[in-house]
Amino acid sequence: MIGTVALWGTDEFRPQEIKRLRALSRQVAHSVEVIVTFDELTSHLRRLAMLNDFALAVSSAQNLDQIARKVFGYLERSFHTELIVLLLPSIESKLIREFRIRTENLIYSPRH
Repeated sequence: MIGTVALWGTDEFRPQEIKRLRALSRQVAHSVEVIVTFDELTSHLRRLAMLNDFALAVSSAQNLDQIARKVFGYLERSFHTELIVLLLPSIESKLIREFRIRTENLIYSPRH
C-alpha cells in the first residue's frame, strides 16, 4: 500500500457514490504505480550514469591524483558533500595514501 484516502460526511454514502469511489481508487492506484515505477527507473538511470562517469574518469586519467580529483568532483556534485576522504594502502599494506577534498582543494598526504 502506498497511501490511503479518507472521506467523511454527515450522511452515509449512497451505493452509486461508493461505486464511483471504488472506480476512481482503481484509476488512481494505477496512476500512482506508474509514477512510482518511473521514479525508480529515473533513480536507476542516475546511478548507471554516475557509474559510467566513474569508469570514464578512471580509464581516462593518467595518474592517481587525476583519478582522485575527477572521482571526488563527481561525488561532490552528486552528494553535495563538504569533505571526502580516500585512504589507500600500499602494496606492502604499510603506507596509506590519503586524499582529502574540501571545496575543490585536493590534499595528498602519505601516512605511515
